[in-house]
Amino acid sequence: MPAAKKLNSFDQQSTPVPINNWWECFLSAQKKTGFVCTFKLPEKEHRFWGLNDIPQMIGYAEALENMKSNMHLALNAFRYGSRKESDLLQIRNIGVDLDIHKIDITPNEAIDEIQCMIIDQSLPEPNLLIHSGQGLQLVYGITGGAAPQMTWLSRYITTQYISKLSFLNADPQASDPTRVFRFPNTINQKVPARSSVEIWNPNEYSLQDLYQFVTPLEEIRKKKKKKKKKPEVVIFSPPGVVSLYTLNTKKKDDLEKLVELRQDKPFEKYRNTFLYTYSFTIALILKDEECTVTFARNINQKFHDPEENLVEVERTAKSGYEDAIQFLKEFGKNDYKMMGLDRYLVKPEKSSTIIEKLNITSEEMEHFRVLIGREVKRQRNTDYQREKRRLDGAVDREEYLQSTRKKVDEKLECLELAIKEHPEASNAELSRITKIPRSTIIRLKKQLGVHSMSL
Repeated sequence: MPAAKKLNSFDQQSTPVPINNWWECFLSAQKKTGFVCTFKLPEKEHRFWGLNDIPQMIGYAEALENMKSNMHLALNAFRYGSRKESDLLQIRNIGVDLDIHKIDITPNEAIDEIQCMIIDQSLPEPNLLIHSGQGLQLVYGITGGAAPQMTWLSRYITTQYISKLSFLNADPQASDPTRVFRFPNTINQKVPARSSVEIWNPNEYSLQDLYQFVTPLEEIRKKKKKKKKKPEVVIFSPPGVVSLYTLNTKKKDDLEKLVELRQDKPFEKYRNTFLYTYSFTIALILKDEECTVTFARNINQKFHDPEENLVEVERTAKSGYEDAIQFLKEFGKNDYKMMGLDRYLVKPEKSSTIIEKLNITSEEMEHFRVLIGREVKRQRNTDYQREKRRLDGAVDREEYLQSTRKKVDEKLECLELAIKEHPEASNAELSRITKIPRSTIIRLKKQLGVHSMSL
């Protein structure tokens, strides 16, 4: 591994303050950029809350007990009115969702396993443990919050934690920073049962702290026969590595979203192609063959028509893993640069290639971040620039046109009055009288229906 650099933008500058209440992982004096969001089902109703709204937010959740609604809370903070990733303002928590109700294990047994991993130093102690009514949710608070530019790293860490907890049926598709967890102390109407929350660790983490428990970005996970004390790992981030994981984590989410969008459509024609692409992508994050196979099996089960031959799924996943690991090795040798790699080396596929191979439609692209075509990308950039101008205080096009028309009308009125008072005046003379340029006088006369006079 190259010589480590200091943390720079990864580091958390806020002075750690122990949490006394569960909501301080979501809203506190150290976490006040943006708004947290509650999400009510089945109404699909969003509400946004700031630091001063904590009592109202909790009261709102309690008032829903007899309304047959399920209350959820976003892990991170957004602009008011939107829970889109593009409007993410602060990363406040990293979370792992354990669907233990789908496997033959009790909450107490799962908790015992988690505590063993904490003692073994293979997993950090969560700040919060939420009993969601059907499963368990682990919440790791970020001291002072982290900038949205670090979303790629929070995804990387989350996915690595999910792989560690896959034997407890950690949801492999739950690494999106926009996702929501069960609101503590509310009724889970599916069971029904009341959710609850425990504070396990009052001291929140920096991203650096949480990164200590994952495979470093540039390294490939190796199986160890004997456990050794872990040396402190400092995040080293060559531009090529950051770019790779920023793009790759988003691509993973897009591929998982594609399966969700095609729940009612046969996947048979593209199934093996998808499984290979997904396995290659996830292997770049997990760097572990067994975990890559597990993720591939899980995504296969979400197909409308899953591959019944699990041996074939495993073979495809291993093939994707082997190619991904070979790429990572050559990528590292090449100083983390794509240019100069062997032309025959299997590399991460371009978005355009995946779109063509999986026959992704423009309608599906609307839900994605990186698997998008040129037209969608161009339109998003247009929308982004328009919104940016609006937020920066710029007027919209209609306001601009109204303002321009007003100025033209004023000049027309001034010119019309000058012509009435000086009907024999030339264009040059009218320009001196009105202080309007001669070229503009000629153009305005055409609008007035007056033939310009030659000098």
